[in-house]
Amino acid sequence: MYQIPLEWMNLPGRIVSKLRIVDNHFDLGPCWEWVGSRKPLGYGRINWPAMSDNASGFTSSHIAIYKILKGSISEGLELDHLCMNPPCGNPAHLEAVTHQENVLRYIAAKGHYLGSKTHCKDGHPFGVLNTRIESTGSRRCLICRKT
Repeated sequence: MYQIPLEWMNLPGRIVSKLRIVDNHFDLGPCWEWVGSRKPLGYGRINWPAMSDNASGFTSSHIAIYKILKGSISEGLELDHLCMNPPCGNPAHLEAVTHQENVLRYIAAKGHYLGSKTHCKDGHPFGVLNTRIESTGSRRCLICRKT
């Protein structure tokens, strides 16, 4: 059983009230799982206009937690869940990486079905620069998307 992490003292109560400790990663330590509103793929969702990069005012809970505890995310980088648990907000499980690196890690982890296809339906090769992972987890060919 884990104690409440000391870092939680630096988080607003509205965030702490939506977190629970889940002991599912012995090598990384426990996940701080978001139990509030979630996006379709399981990422936590919070209405916080000051943290949001869009007009809706919503942001991902792991991004808000990371910004509060670790600071801003450098331009051109996004957060990758090392634990592969989308609702996790533990900053020790999050790493700021390029989109390309995030896609490669995702494909490596989920490669049992993503890696089997080497080309899109129109014959364009899937590559790091030509592939976008959609919110559904499917790959999209960026060449096809431009036409």
